[in-house]
Amino acid sequence: MRYLRKLLMLNAIGVVIATGVLMNCNLLYGQSNRSIKPNGSETRQANAGSNLTWTKWISVTYPSGGEHWQAGTRHNITWTSQNIDGNVIIEYWLNNVNYRIVSTSNNNVNGVYEWNIPFNQTPSNLYNIKISSANDTSICARNYNCFTISLPTGPVEEAENNPPLVFKLSQNYPNPITSGTYIEYTLPKNTTVSLNIYDINGELVRNLMTGNQELGFHKVYWDGQDNNGQKVSNGTYFYRMEAGSFKVTQKLTMLG
Repeated sequence: MRYLRKLLMLNAIGVVIATGVLMNCNLLYGQSNRSIKPNGSETRQANAGSNLTWTKWISVTYPSGGEHWQAGTRHNITWTSQNIDGNVIIEYWLNNVNYRIVSTSNNNVNGVYEWNIPFNQTPSNLYNIKISSANDTSICARNYNCFTISLPTGPVEEAENNPPLVFKLSQNYPNPITSGTYIEYTLPKNTTVSLNIYDINGELVRNLMTGNQELGFHKVYWDGQDNNGQKVSNGTYFYRMEAGSFKVTQKLTMLG
């Protein structure tokens, strides 16, 4: 009889996995009121002793899998939830190891967090996101559909859509630099732009941008190399932007 009950339990697990419906975690983890959806993004809590009547749950809605993101860029992580009080914990998983991104507030309906991906993020196509209730981490959601994070191999420019009102050259980030950094600037009109790196003696180290650009928000990556492809030495450097009559210089520090 004991053998028969065990066989029936194993068969039930196999049927649930095969059909993609919610699987009772009590069979796997010894928890009496947790259930998980193995082929999707949801993990939900059921009423103990009920017939899987869900009262608390979280579901990751973005990234949904297949996205290609770049280190140093910003992307929204979104989720939906029900009856989750307090904060949620957002983690990324890589090679089945979890790394916390942030603990952030949850509005109990549609959550969103803008993740500024570190510039030195490990490149891989095996990333996925997990979101848990800070009050009860067993109530969680993990999307097993992977997305990709890659590193820039040289100067990379990005532009956004909302046109700015003024010329602006922002402080680079990160600063100090260990291997590479991003420089953002805005153009209120189409114009010719030059962006260069100079050493403390005023000698040109690297030309990052020269040419006509459209109005908008722009971002350039400097990989810490000079125009000959050689890694620069530690010390103080300056980056200078010229766009028509707009000319401005900012300082940065290399500690790589």
